[in-house]
Amino acid sequence: MWWEYLKTVFLIVVIIAAAYYVTKFVAAKAAGPRGRTGDIRVRSSAPLGRDRQLVVAEVGGYAYILGVTAQHVELIDKVNKAELDDARPEEETPTPVSDFKREFLERLKGTYRDPRR
Repeated sequence: MWWEYLKTVFLIVVIIAAAYYVTKFVAAKAAGPRGRTGDIRVRSSAPLGRDRQLVVAEVGGYAYILGVTAQHVELIDKVNKAELDDARPEEETPTPVSDFKREFLERLKGTYRDPRR
């Protein structure tokens, strides 16, 4: 009697493990390669709505701006990669953060001067 329960539990564990590994295998095959694959690199993407996005992909010395939907991929523009790098805005320097401890002690002593004035 207990042998039948043990076989049933073992069979359930085997089925769950097989379902787990089959699901991981199918998901890996369906997802395909991501990011950098050979000479192709997805530089950036921006969602435009449900199942729609704008993608910038680099191939060789060019960047391709693509409109991507669930059913279609359309070339919007082809740009020289050097032009794309030159057009990127310079990063802004962050505003300096005050030293909290120093400012706190100066405010306690009454010697604090606001640097913005």
